[in-house]
Amino acid sequence: MSRDPTIEPLGGETPYEGSQFSVRVERFRHADGEEVQRGGAEHLERLQHEREQLGAALAAGHERTALLTGEMVERVAQVSAQLTDGLAQVAEALAEDLRSEREQARAAADASPLVLRGKERSEKPPGGAKRWMAGAFLAPALLLLGAFVVYPTIDTIFQSVQSEEGSYLWSRPFIGFDNYAEIADKIGR
Repeated sequence: MSRDPTIEPLGGETPYEGSQFSVRVERFRHADGEEVQRGGAEHLERLQHEREQLGAALAAGHERTALLTGEMVERVAQVSAQLTDGLAQVAEALAEDLRSEREQARAAADASPLVLRGKERSEKPPGGAKRWMAGAFLAPALLLLGAFVVYPTIDTIFQSVQSEEGSYLWSRPFIGFDNYAEIADKIGR
């Protein structure tokens, strides 16, 4: 079996060593610098099975088990710890593989033209729904601003250039800046 020159073995570790089998996790580095772990997953299922068998034997309460209870509890604890460590390593390796695959998918998507349901789409984002949503959120605020700030301001300015005579705003005569001149005269005295 020839060795692939693009893969460099980095060694490995044995998180579980048993009388019937061992779990070995090997680490490699690809030519692009990515490090990966392989192995161990198939043996972890055996560890899980062994753990379940030991637990079942404890629960059954057989005579032989009663004599070996101390040893079995210790063994179950060891297997549980080793299983937890092995599962953590496998989960870490799977997460690294997933990250690598995501990066490759992103790179492939960035390199290919943008396609959505078989049709090319433009670079600008669709704005119809976003504009409608923005209007829905802005409308109440603008309505309240107009009712309590803009309208009273305009009405005050409009009344300031009218005479006080007349009962309705539209029936009051327009006098321009005469009210302001009168105020300025009163302040100046």
